[in-house]
Amino acid sequence: MGVFAGPLDVRHIVIKTPKKFLFFKWTKVTSEWLVLKSFRYYLSDDLEGPYIEVKAGFRTDLASIPKAFRGWVSPDGPHAQAAVVHDWLYIIQDRPRKECDVIFKAAMKVIGVAKVKIKAMYRAVRAGGWVGWRRVQKRKAQLAGI
Repeated sequence: MGVFAGPLDVRHIVIKTPKKFLFFKWTKVTSEWLVLKSFRYYLSDDLEGPYIEVKAGFRTDLASIPKAFRGWVSPDGPHAQAAVVHDWLYIIQDRPRKECDVIFKAAMKVIGVAKVKIKAMYRAVRAGGWVGWRRVQKRKAQLAGI
């Protein structure tokens, strides 16, 4: 099933970015969480088996929950550690996207997230996760000069 080795240790940070269009100026405010301490998620119950290590310094939005659904599921709910693993997997892209989503689902089960929320969140990442996945792919291609 899987097991987390170590707790989630994050700090909330608010990022204010000045924006300008023609003569209009405003500040865009975004929210992120900074992983303060690396942690591992083992893919089996064996602490000597394969694992995913999320490194300290990684920035995440935790769970990307649309505002309309935040009354039911908050970004920083009990699924947060699983969401950080999922975000990490979407950034490093060392396995297929579907496998990353399945790992997210399994990690939520390990934490004890309610089955109905697991099902809804898994379906949401399967339906809409391709947007974030492709954004990372494009950014990597730009950095590589492709």
